[in-house]
Amino acid sequence: MIKEKDQNRYLFGFVVVLIGVFLFIKQVGIISPLADNLWTLFIKFWPLLLLFLGIELYISNNRITGGIILLLSVSFLFNTLLDFNFFSVLWPILIIGIGVSLLFKEERKEEKKVKDDTSYLSQTLLFKDENLKVDSQNFKGGRLDMFVGSLKLDLREAKVSKGGAKLNINAVFANVKVLVPKECRVKSKGSSVIGDWTINLNEREREEPVLNINGNILFGEVKIEE
Repeated sequence: MIKEKDQNRYLFGFVVVLIGVFLFIKQVGIISPLADNLWTLFIKFWPLLLLFLGIELYISNNRITGGIILLLSVSFLFNTLLDFNFFSVLWPILIIGIGVSLLFKEERKEEKKVKDDTSYLSQTLLFKDENLKVDSQNFKGGRLDMFVGSLKLDLREAKVSKGGAKLNINAVFANVKVLVPKECRVKSKGSSVIGDWTINLNEREREEPVLNINGNILFGEVKIEE
């Protein structure tokens, strides 16, 4: 029995092959009138492929990605069928949609744990909500890149390397909370554009090891707490 993911892959592959056949026929001049007619129909109605993909993603609980693809498909349909420049209002609608999704998206309960021997963290998160726990006993830092979503990074059971650690965070339309270990000194410097970079820590007497947390936030918030 073919799985649903395989069915989607086969369908997408068939569509790509079909497009390639149309292009080939058009270029070599075989059955030119038929190719021209089919290509004209495809140019007008190809956004329907995006529409079906967006609907499938949306009902599969991938609502942010599905919603954005649905908006794109609708905009292309408006442009091709009604000669209306939907792109002029597309970006404001996208921003509103992302904001609403962030406000009402349910928080995931599960927690992802990084193995003890992971001293360097490297994560790229797109349209996700994650709870990430690191308990490395030789943590040296890492890099987090996020676009649309939220992340809770728990470092409380990690031990910062004797030489210190550097963690770089770059996020767009995202909320990030970092819980830092107690047995270290924390230094943080971040830049924000239409967002917040806040540090809520008590004074610490330790001078080292030092955990440096730096980065950039655009349309979102980074919180550093104990």
